[in-house]
Amino acid sequence: MLVLLSPAKTLNPDRPGAAFDQTLSSPVLIKEATDIVKALKGWSLAQTQAQLHLSDALATKVHAWHQAWTPEGDAVAGWTFRGDAFKSMDLPSLPHKPLLASQRRLRILHGVYGLLRPMDCFMPVRLEMGERWCHDTAFNNMASFWKKRLPRVVTECADALGEGSLILNLASAEYGDVALHGVPAERVVTCAFLEHRNGQLKAISSFAKTARGAMARHVLLHDIHTPAELEEFSKLGYRFSSEESTPNKKVFIRTLPT
Repeated sequence: MLVLLSPAKTLNPDRPGAAFDQTLSSPVLIKEATDIVKALKGWSLAQTQAQLHLSDALATKVHAWHQAWTPEGDAVAGWTFRGDAFKSMDLPSLPHKPLLASQRRLRILHGVYGLLRPMDCFMPVRLEMGERWCHDTAFNNMASFWKKRLPRVVTECADALGEGSLILNLASAEYGDVALHGVPAERVVTCAFLEHRNGQLKAISSFAKTARGAMARHVLLHDIHTPAELEEFSKLGYRFSSEESTPNKKVFIRTLPT
């Protein structure tokens, strides 16, 4: 089972400590990333701020990131993302065996890099998958650019895990819809995390992000490969709901205080 996650906007460039004994990797789609950042480097500070809708302070930071970017990368992807899902997954704290498995089983979707393995070299860069701009004039936006590339690569990653290996989509719609464009629906399993309060079920974005990270950790830690095994997830107070679920969509519900 291949696990897909969205990237986080919050970044803290970091890399494994001295005791880490694994070889770092280069992103699979580094050529595409290099071409994209070459175009981003051509933006002025004002263009960067306007195109990406950033505050003054964040625009200055992001513009500096783009100017400093190199293909080699001096940080590591799985140690750099700091959003809700990544805090919950807490990849660096995984035991040795699940951490090694994450390099084969976890892919972080990205607007510039396409997708990243946890141990890929990485440098901060800011561009959403849904950005209405593309460095390649053959496309109107980044989503259409990546729809021509990502589904094939994601499928190859899943195939490498074994014949018939499923894809667990823990990414947001913005990223998952692009990466899985045209992939047979029966090959994909999704998870929904809902909150029950005052008789209503509701998806709350920040809670769902945290739950997705916890599910990714659960899959890696317990070496899960089948949809049925996913149903055992019970972290953060969530419980599997057979009534709300389908074979390829596993729904988990948590009751919140009124």
